[in-house]
Amino acid sequence: MGIQSQGDVDKLEEVTNIFKYLGYQVADGPEIETDYYNFEALNIPKDHPARDTQMTFYLPDGRILRTQTSAMQGRVMEKMKPPFKVLVPGRNFRYEQVDASHGFEFWQVEGFVIDENIHLTDLFGTIDYVLHKLFGEEVKLRFATTNFPFVEPGVDTYMSCTICGGIGCAFCKRTGWSEIMPAGMIHPNVLKNAGIDTKIWGGFAFAIGLSRIVNLRYHIDDLRVLTTPDMRILRQF
Repeated sequence: MGIQSQGDVDKLEEVTNIFKYLGYQVADGPEIETDYYNFEALNIPKDHPARDTQMTFYLPDGRILRTQTSAMQGRVMEKMKPPFKVLVPGRNFRYEQVDASHGFEFWQVEGFVIDENIHLTDLFGTIDYVLHKLFGEEVKLRFATTNFPFVEPGVDTYMSCTICGGIGCAFCKRTGWSEIMPAGMIHPNVLKNAGIDTKIWGGFAFAIGLSRIVNLRYHIDDLRVLTTPDMRILRQF
């Protein structure tokens, strides 16, 4: 199954164009990944509890269906010399319960920057610019600290829910806020695993779900609408 609707196609192009304007280059990578790049290169060793939160599809040969486009971080960092800005759109898979805002297959746009003198304020400024370009200046944003093994500190980005107008709905779990763009400063171990000198270089990373953008843009309160086989529905987006 590819991108589910014309809305997904349009939004992918819109998102990549925003980041190209900011100087990002687009990279592509394999959907069937190794355990190393999907987990260990991202500071998630075999006994790390974070693996339990990403229910993984394992293949008979030991490889996996990637759970995140963050798997491309290690591959890119090993081949490119900093500084660089990279955007990685792609499909991911997780063995989890499907509900109004989650699916077992989802498109994610991962981005990361490696440069000198990179700070958390650079990340906040990027998130603020991108989300207001996508959803308009009237949307409100707020940030909360969170824990991801591959970033330190980690940040969760929440946007005022455009579906319910902040009242609360199934998509935003009745909070009035939708999680939209998890991010953080790249953990030094991730840089070291790729052979990058952390005394010189630092960076940030972020991700945004493509279908989530479509839902919030078109006020669709259930992500499963985008996977329906009914073309009469999909053509509306």
